Amino acid sequence: MRIALVLLLAISCVPAQDTPCTALPLVAGTTIGDTSILTSSGVPVPCGSSAGSNDEWYVFTALGGGTVTCNTCVSPAYDTTLSSFVGACAALVNQDCNDDFCGLQSQIVIACTVGTTYWVRVGGFSTNAGPYTLTVSESGGVLVPLIPEWELNGPDASIDFDGVQQTNPSAATAATTPYATGAPFSLNLGSTNTGVYDIAVQTGAGVPANGGGFTLPASGQIINLNLAAPITWLSTGTATPAPFPWPGGSATLSGNMPNTPASLTAQAFWTDPANPDGLALSQDCNVIVAAVSTPPTCMPGPAATPVILGDDAFVNIPFSSATFFFYGVAYTDLFIGSNGFITFGGGDNDFTQTEPEMLGGLPRISMYWDDLSPNNGGTVGYTETTYSITVDFSGVPEYPNTGANTFCAILDFASGNIGLTHDAGMTSADAIVGISPGFSIGLANNVDLSVGPNIGAGPSGPIYEIFNAANPNDLPGTFHGYGSTGGAGPYTQN
Repeated sequence: MRIALVLLLAISCVPAQDTPCTALPLVAGTTIGDTSILTSSGVPVPCGSSAGSNDEWYVFTALGGGTVTCNTCVSPAYDTTLSSFVGACAALVNQDCNDDFCGLQSQIVIACTVGTTYWVRVGGFSTNAGPYTLTVSESGGVLVPLIPEWELNGPDASIDFDGVQQTNPSAATAATTPYATGAPFSLNLGSTNTGVYDIAVQTGAGVPANGGGFTLPASGQIINLNLAAPITWLSTGTATPAPFPWPGGSATLSGNMPNTPASLTAQAFWTDPANPDGLALSQDCNVIVAAVSTPPTCMPGPAATPVILGDDAFVNIPFSSATFFFYGVAYTDLFIGSNGFITFGGGDNDFTQTEPEMLGGLPRISMYWDDLSPNNGGTVGYTETTYSITVDFSGVPEYPNTGANTFCAILDFASGNIGLTHDAGMTSADAIVGISPGFSIGLANNVDLSVGPNIGAGPSGPIYEIFNAANPNDLPGTFHGYGSTGGAGPYTQN
């Protein structure tokens, strides 16, 4: 069954970006991809025995005579190759190829000629494939400029909460740091200027340039505060600011977050006589403070109502009369997937657990997303009461028929809270566990679930951990949960 399905997909549904002629546009910043769900273009490459590996393609036409640097250095444990080409998309000529630059990951530097079109291939050593993070930087105005929405930190003006910084001026949100109520924080400040500084604080999230922010005409710096809303100054509160003296260098302010849930944003300025506007702006910092709730608990074992699941299958379970809120959306049913997850709004038969699919697929509770085979052993089922529904996997082997894995999830209808329990006897090592709103709404948030609390970055923030050879599964014999206010987010995992 699996072989037939894979062949059918390979013949009828080749993703567009795994051929040079349908490549994705290359942009500065970071791009998350996954070659394990693609195919091989068959284009010859001279390094890493990589010609037969699955690949993903990007393309750009140089607007300047500078350089473009591409690397996969922060990718997971996937042995990558990177190569660049010129010519026509159906008759490419290789320019550069790199296998191992930073460990098993790769880097290339493209010296560009104005008007020339370049293709970049992400592949794997031999037949390696998997998720990757492609980091692209440029000099000389080579790439199509992105529209800046956020001010970024620089040596003349820099603040962050516990080191979190935004590096992409066209990102979806400002730099966001989640905290539990009452948690300690460190606010780091730095500037090469001398003179005075102050920090403006607002409730709510920061706003992009085209969503309520303001771009200063002389310097192009961006105020990411909502100028129509009240502002509180660090120096004077709501009164006219009286900025603090700044001798230069750096400083750290420490304290504790409020004891009640809150959403705050902050942006700092320093006087800067060399700047056309007379001041230098820092990045905008978002802070999400969420209460740590007590999630429900479940005990793994056979469920009251068994379900029959084939390999890579799913089954729809309507609720008897209840409604469950997940990331603020009301659902009256769920879908149990045979590969260890619950989805909402539709079923999923995906057996290749990857970060891009966790972020971009359906809304999902990954109980223990792995290539499991309930058709070869164990049981799957659910137990529904007036107050909750519990989904159980008991003694289910990994594909094709290896080991036995027992775990459960309980969903509390009233609170929207979620509890996960993993039996001490679990044998699978590779999986994704956590929650996600899907549809690429939330930002990547791969955390250590054994060290909580972990908080999603905003109401749509996912929380999950990826287990593999580099990060062994440490969940067997443990319980953890996800809580929010009525299932609306942000979620806190503890």
